[in-house]
Amino acid sequence: MHPFSGGLMLLVDNICFGATALTGGALLPLVVVGAFSVTACGTFLAQKFLDKDSFGEALAKSFFAGVLTGIPTPIAGTIVGGAILGISGLDAMKGGRRD
Repeated sequence: MHPFSGGLMLLVDNICFGATALTGGALLPLVVVGAFSVTACGTFLAQKFLDKDSFGEALAKSFFAGVLTGIPTPIAGTIVGGAILGISGLDAMKGGRRD
């Protein structure tokens, strides 16, 4: 997956569910749908246009990212998003190619 997708998962997961804790969970259903939607759309666009995935691949990856980010704790999206950033971004940081 593209590093942007991992970063988006991290960002949305922490913003949405950190803020939900402040409201006592009153807006949880709305936040879950919003986190899924924002992450799925952003990941689809990143995978399709930045990583040049096919439509089906980009759609599958975006659904996976959206579901993980939509889980109402800041754990799943953070762990997976961090792993994606670590795996996909390390070669670029070292000056290598990302395939």
